Parts: sequence; structure tokens; C-alpha cells
Amino acid sequence: MIKSIFFDFAGVLSKEYDIVGGYFVPYFNLSEEVLREMYRKGRDGELTFEEITQDIPKRKVFSYLEKSKLNKGATEALEELSRHYKLYIASNHLPGFFEIEIEYLGIKNYFTDFYISYRLKTHKPLKEFFNYMINESKINPNEAIFVDDALINLKTAGELGMKTIWFNNKNNDKRNQITYKADFEVSDFRKLIEVLESIELKSMK
Repeated sequence: MIKSIFFDFAGVLSKEYDIVGGYFVPYFNLSEEVLREMYRKGRDGELTFEEITQDIPKRKVFSYLEKSKLNKGATEALEELSRHYKLYIASNHLPGFFEIEIEYLGIKNYFTDFYISYRLKTHKPLKEFFNYMINESKINPNEAIFVDDALINLKTAGELGMKTIWFNNKNNDKRNQITYKADFEVSDFRKLIEVLESIELKSMK
């Protein structure tokens, strides 16, 4: 029986966007290589929100929210699923940005907890991230599902005993250029609900 569902954030719950190319590049007179290293340091908890945004005009600090939108059907799915499962977010994200974004999108209260790379000082797809998440949430991996748009992340989750659902948003991400087949594949939240219902039916037989 499935008791917990872990969701990736950008690309699954929210529409994928490039925070470096779409947000950092317009405001920093730095090379993209330097900016991606800054993102990496923020993602892994080496830089704070204040340090990342200190050179951005104050009126523009939160302009990235203009690009933050939920995928179609996400709110309705979370509303339904939160009645039956413990829901979690497991995401590589930046300090400050993540907290502000889930408040802006209005989905914070659907989740039991959040496992975010900068807090854990490690990131997906590393097993260290997943082991921390499993131990901290006290879940049985065999009773949990991991939903992500990156096969490389799902591969680690599957190796640790979780069922995996690939949210295929057709973005040709290089993280999907690996040899791994998720347990299920969906492209929207309607199909995700159908898959979860089928899993529950099988577990009752």
C-alpha cells in the first residue's frame, strides 16, 4: 500500500524554467559559466538568498515569480491526493527562492515536509539526498512513490526501493539521456491520478 508521495518541484508541480538564463543573466554582468556556478553553490547551500541577490536591483529581486506557474491540474491533484497520502516536495532549489515560490503558488499547506537541496547540503540524484529524505521522513521506501521529470533522479529513487513515476514534460532534458525505465510514465496530472488509482487497486487484490 502506498502511503507517501514525493514530488519534484520545477518541471512537475510548476512549469520548468531556466533560472540562470531567465533570471540571473539579465541582471549580472557575468558569464553564464560563472552564473551556473553561482546557482550550484546556492543549490548546495553554500550561498544565501541575500548573497545571491545582493547585486540585483531591489525592485527586481522577485521578478522571477512572473515566470512561476503551476502545471495544469496540479492544485486539484494535490487537493485530492493530500486526503489520502502524505505528500512531500523533494527538489534541487535555491534558498529563499523556494520558500517564496511555494507561498506565491499557494501550495505549501498540501505538504507534510520539504526536502530541498540547499537545506540538505546535497542534491538529487545523489543517494545521500535520498537517504536523508527517507530517514528523516521515516517512510518505508516500498510504500512510497517518487514523481520527477528527470529519469536520472528516478533511477536513484528506484534503486532505494521506491516506485517511480516519470512526469514526461517533453523538454528533451539531458537528465533523461540515461538507460532507465520508470515504473510508470505520465504527461499530466489527470493521468497521474489514474496511475495511482491503478496501483491502489492492485494492492487490494
